[in-house]
Amino acid sequence: MDRAIVVIEDEPLLRQYAIETFASAGLDVVDFEDGDRALAYVQDHPDTVAAVFTDVRLMGATDGLRIARAITEAHPAITVVVTSGRFSERPAELGPRVVYIGKPWMAIDVLNAIIDAKQDD
Repeated sequence: MDRAIVVIEDEPLLRQYAIETFASAGLDVVDFEDGDRALAYVQDHPDTVAAVFTDVRLMGATDGLRIARAITEAHPAITVVVTSGRFSERPAELGPRVVYIGKPWMAIDVLNAIIDAKQDD
């Protein structure tokens, strides 16, 4: 895959774990701790992004739900996976193309969600 996975997580240890998960699978990773910078990056470089993996709660004004909505509307080819420890069930605000995985997540579940979404395209 020539395009990158964008990881958006404000908790440093979780962000590092996600980075290592994707990198160990041979994927390029671009990471952000706040939603504002991450969304701007995806909007400026959509052809370089294969998927976005984001937490719901983030630093900055833009949360993961807003990121998911903006990306799926503007760039439907980009897979979006949202995670949260706050919601036990999938938030109703997420569109049908957004994958939701609750925390704590397992690396294999996130990787499979991205692979499955790409195969459905």
